[in-house]
Amino acid sequence: MTQLLVQPDDGPAPLLQALDSAKRTLDLYVFRLDDRRVSDALERAVRRKVAVRALVAHTRRGGAFALRKLESRLRKIGVDVSRSDNDLQRYHGKMAIIDDRRLLVLGYNFTRRDMEHSRSFGLILEDKRVIAQAREMYEADFKRRAWVPDRGALVISPFNSRAVLARLIQQARRQILIYDKRLSDEMMLRLIEKQAKAGVEVRVIGTMRRHLKGVAAAPFPGRLHVRAIIQDGRRLFVGSQSLRQAELDERREIGAVVSTDREVARALRVFQTDWAASQKKGRSSKAKKLAPPRVPAPVDHRSRWRRLLEG
Repeated sequence: MTQLLVQPDDGPAPLLQALDSAKRTLDLYVFRLDDRRVSDALERAVRRKVAVRALVAHTRRGGAFALRKLESRLRKIGVDVSRSDNDLQRYHGKMAIIDDRRLLVLGYNFTRRDMEHSRSFGLILEDKRVIAQAREMYEADFKRRAWVPDRGALVISPFNSRAVLARLIQQARRQILIYDKRLSDEMMLRLIEKQAKAGVEVRVIGTMRRHLKGVAAAPFPGRLHVRAIIQDGRRLFVGSQSLRQAELDERREIGAVVSTDREVARALRVFQTDWAASQKKGRSSKAKKLAPPRVPAPVDHRSRWRRLLEG
């Protein structure tokens, strides 16, 4: 099963339901957490005798004081807390593993602002292969051990994000739709511009470091906290990494690519709505009305996904 989470439309309910479903183990990457409902869900899990662990970033913008305070709060409710290593510029991934049966890959933090007042996406995945890699990564990061993935089930910075996302852009034949608050990586900018010159329709909701010929861009009329790419109406990337050099090469960022028709179709509808809202406010740059992309008939998406990630 794959489920797309859309914020602020879905709110915290799917996340809280997932946390409350834990029976044995619950492991999380935590970058920001200020929503009391999430803290209460973790405390309920501890009371159910679930082994709850949280990997807290060693640093973030705004200083370390808030992170140390967060660590203290989590330990107080019975969560086993570890601090990420300082080998990378920042540990920015948002992820939760529930009973080794469900994996949450999120573009948003465990905060009210992200879940109720920002556009963002998340994924709930049940693919055993993907969960197995998430488990390997979590164990290494929690225990501060060196780790290099031996397969491409997930999109992980700094290991394979650049290669996977570059292929996702390069393999588009009709359309690339991008959510990115600040797209600035020069290699990615060149790939996107090349595709636009080749006739691929490219639209960006967010901002770019420089103008790209043939690419339509529109600022989001609200708070944007989503990193996503929709390719040809068939593949969807959701993760914590923007197309920025640091987030591709120097930080722990986590994402996934899915190809389920229902989730891709929903992401397309949300993109269309957001694009129309940007135009309505008269804030788009070189924008024109977005025709509804066709959702293709079902195909063998699993093999396509694996070729994309491993190819």
